[in-house]
Order: sequence, then C-alpha cells, then structure tokens
Amino acid sequence: MLKTLPNVNHINLSNLHHIFIIGDLHGQLPDLLHIFNVNGLPATDNPYIFNHGRRKISFVG
Repeated sequence: MLKTLPNVNHINLSNLHHIFIIGDLHGQLPDLLHIFNVNGLPATDNPYIFNHGRRKISFVG
C-alpha cells in the first residue's frame, strides 16, 4: 500500500482527539505489545506514529 503513496503525505487530524507518537522500540516486541494493551490497537480513530523502524524510517499505524 505505501509504495503507491508519495514520500510526503498530509493527514487531516482535525477530527481526532489524540494521536500516539512512539519512539524507537529497539525491536522490543514486549514493549510494543504493552503499548497496544494500554492504549488499544492502531485504527483510524486510534492512530499511532512509530519513529525509527528497522531501517530508521518512521511508520504510521
């Protein structure tokens, strides 16, 4: 899906009450699962931005 999108995208956040911004998890799956357990899974009304993935790029989930 992301291959079809341009490098820079504008996201309308005006209808959201929150957005979670997560720093580098250093591959720690237990930390990621804890974050999801506390805050809920990523969804259109529960967005996350993940910084520094495996190849040092940011992800939106």
